[in-house]
Amino acid sequence: MRNPVIKRLIQILKAEKSALRRANFDVLGSLEKAKSELFKELAECTPDAKELRAVQLAVAENQTLFSAAIAGIGAARARIEALQNVRAGLNVYDKSGAIAKMANPKSEFEKKA
Repeated sequence: MRNPVIKRLIQILKAEKSALRRANFDVLGSLEKAKSELFKELAECTPDAKELRAVQLAVAENQTLFSAAIAGIGAARARIEALQNVRAGLNVYDKSGAIAKMANPKSEFEKKA
């Protein structure tokens, strides 16, 4: 790649991809500012089609990873919520068909680490 802006942008996108694959979400904030600045610079230069295609592919890959990360976090949140609901008690239907909460009995066993 001859264009230095494209070269730096591809490096940032690779770092972003690596952070997403490792679930290192803290790094993404610092990469976003640099990426944003490079996209502004990209708008002012004239890269060739091959270079633009490389950027487009890298962005598409990262978008797929972002979508997967968001879906995974949502699934984990739903699972944690379901486990907390089970711990709080069980929802059942009473004789009239209304939802009633049935408390979980306290365990008589002592749990030790």
